[in-house]
Amino acid sequence: HFIPAMLNSFLDQAEIATLSDGTSLKRVFAGGEPLAPRVAARFASLLPEVSLIHGYGPTEATVDAAFYVFDPE
Repeated sequence: HFIPAMLNSFLDQAEIATLSDGTSLKRVFAGGEPLAPRVAARFASLLPEVSLIHGYGPTEATVDAAFYVFDPE
């Protein structure tokens, strides 16, 4: 589970290429702030077999109130 800014930093790591087949990583959750379309698209291009789920909720609580499974199409 990442905030989107940290997710973008995760995608900068060279090791991400070893996860591209999706065998180790199945789902990634991002939340706590808006998920930029460019970050979501970058995620989809680097990890096409991994689900990206964006959660968003009220800033006064540490909960995600809504979720969206990103579809690159």
